[in-house]
Amino acid sequence: MKRGWMTAGLGIAALLTSIWWLQRPVPMAAEADSGFRFVLPVTLTHVERDTLQPVAELTGNVRAARRAVLSFETEGLVESLKVDEADRVEKGAVLATLSAGDERHALAATQAALRLAERELELLQAGEREEEKQRLKAVLEAAQAESDLAIHEVERGQKLLDERILSESEQDVLRMQHRAADKRRVAAEQTYARAVAGTRVENLAIARARVDERQARVAAAQHNLEKTELKAPWSGAIVLRQISVGAHVSSGEGVFELVDLENLEVHLEIPGRFAPRLSRGGRVRLSIPGDEDNAFETELDATIQAADELARSFRAIARLSAKEANQAGLRPGLFCNALLFFEPLVDVLCVPSDAIMASERGMHLVRARSESGAGGHPSLTAEFVAVRIVAEAQDRCAVEALAAPLYEGDAICLVGADNAFPGAPLLPRGAKPQGPPGEEGATHGRKASE
Repeated sequence: MKRGWMTAGLGIAALLTSIWWLQRPVPMAAEADSGFRFVLPVTLTHVERDTLQPVAELTGNVRAARRAVLSFETEGLVESLKVDEADRVEKGAVLATLSAGDERHALAATQAALRLAERELELLQAGEREEEKQRLKAVLEAAQAESDLAIHEVERGQKLLDERILSESEQDVLRMQHRAADKRRVAAEQTYARAVAGTRVENLAIARARVDERQARVAAAQHNLEKTELKAPWSGAIVLRQISVGAHVSSGEGVFELVDLENLEVHLEIPGRFAPRLSRGGRVRLSIPGDEDNAFETELDATIQAADELARSFRAIARLSAKEANQAGLRPGLFCNALLFFEPLVDVLCVPSDAIMASERGMHLVRARSESGAGGHPSLTAEFVAVRIVAEAQDRCAVEALAAPLYEGDAICLVGADNAFPGAPLLPRGAKPQGPPGEEGATHGRKASE
């Protein structure tokens, strides 16, 4: 039993000794005695002052300038389909028709009513026929003769009444006959005068209004008949058919989808940081991914000044001609690569894009600061310089120092900067490390002995 406890105690002691040995501090003299020191191998480049052409690599969405789902303006039974999917159509071409028996009958009825109203107007405009006027004139002359005769009879009766040959009652009869004859003469005069004067202006106005009403009804019936035909509003291609012959469709129900393939647009979503330099008329280079040989440049035709509230980006539109679209092979619904060019920046500090490091505190460069090392030998140490990216152009960036100044010709780390820390000793690739005093002679001695 005692032997077991002794064995366990010895094991624990050995374990604690091992832990102490591994965690003990290593004397600095050991590193110095070894003849080597820590350095970070890097590749250096320099800050240049140059003119930079800023660009933004974006993805564009190719859309048709006009795309619509076509439908009838009325409901009915589909009688015929004149086209099918993938067919090219011209503006005004009939694409489909509905059964239109009722509409054709309604049009025929309104056209007949219009012809009747027009004939009635023509009749009123022509007035009485010449033969009718002659007859009315003869009637007037006969009435005038009867009136004259009645006057003579009254005058003769008055003489006979004075001579007491005719009685008073007989004279009254003669007077009444004269009065009736005179009324017939007046009526004949008025009838003849109307025939000579023609139709009244008021009657002509009523007849013309009736013709206008009939014409409006004909136009409405013609419009209702045209609603049974579905026509192409512009030239394009049928990309989708949604119904078949014999189907009953409602007003506004989709029948065909028509796309204008001649007039295309490329819509670009531009990040907000480029908004200050975004303007109408800017140049953009468009191409299909994998087919850069057929790329072409064009102008931005429109920029939407209000940003998208979710993406915080701005939208720009480049409108393409049929020649440009065919050259690049662009079709509605495709994505394309877009290289957007901004106004050149003159006399700015430029660095390679790979030299810029990103951290939680922002962007920075690692500058190689020269200072005296061991034994008076010059050495390079890492210095972090916070910067702001002003513009980008593929593999180069225009930068602006935020705290410590940055100058043209400053050496900065291009490769190896991701492992650097402030004050880290740097060794440019291709250079020999500088050791402590006596190391160079020791090195030469080892080479000689070898």
